[in-house]
Amino acid sequence: MEDDKRRKYDGKAKSIVEKYNFLKFESYNQKELMSTLKELVNELKGNEKAIDSFQRKIENKDKEIEQLKSKLALFYNQSESLEKYVGYDFNWLYIDKVCFVIERSRKPLNSHQIVDLMLRVEP
Repeated sequence: MEDDKRRKYDGKAKSIVEKYNFLKFESYNQKELMSTLKELVNELKGNEKAIDSFQRKIENKDKEIEQLKSKLALFYNQSESLEKYVGYDFNWLYIDKVCFVIERSRKPLNSHQIVDLMLRVEP
């Protein structure tokens, strides 16, 4: 039974050596090869953890960028978000649409600003 396993593993090891041309590992005995493989697996796990950490940092930075963009848009009063226009109905009369946009902006607007806001909501 052990001989069958050994032949099976020897065959796999030989095919891996031939496929990937790992000639430097040819002289390794089984213990050395296993310890090298364990080191490589541990290194791979460490790299995967580092990648996950960097991905979380990227996600956090993306969220921070979006928050800063929204704050900047609010600062310049050019909010691109349509969240405040929830409830807008495209079938309304234009006077209703104008009243809705003015009401949601909560400040006096000139006709140019009203048109700009309406074009954001209904391009």
